Amino acid sequence: MESFISLYKTEAIATNVFHVGPVKTLLDVEYATACWVDWWNHRRLHSSTGQIPPAEHEQNYYAALNREAHPVEERQRTRDGSQSHRARTFSPVGVSDEVLVDAV
Repeated sequence: MESFISLYKTEAIATNVFHVGPVKTLLDVEYATACWVDWWNHRRLHSSTGQIPPAEHEQNYYAALNREAHPVEERQRTRDGSQSHRARTFSPVGVSDEVLVDAV
């Protein structure tokens, strides 16, 4: 943790990369911190993730997960007052085309 704080102070505060001019107010520190955190998460290349930014690595990780579709049942009233059941299969990408309709 100590090395991370040192890295932050060296990269974000001591240089003019993430802010213009000297840091004079708390607002300057907040702005420099927000810019540094954005760079750290979205643009910094990391060797343990194959030289891609952490946000891109996380996106690739979740896209590669094998998620099963989850059936969801919806009950609806028909015009004559009876109920019908619709089963839809939701996949991680959206609703599938299959819709089963059952009259009860």
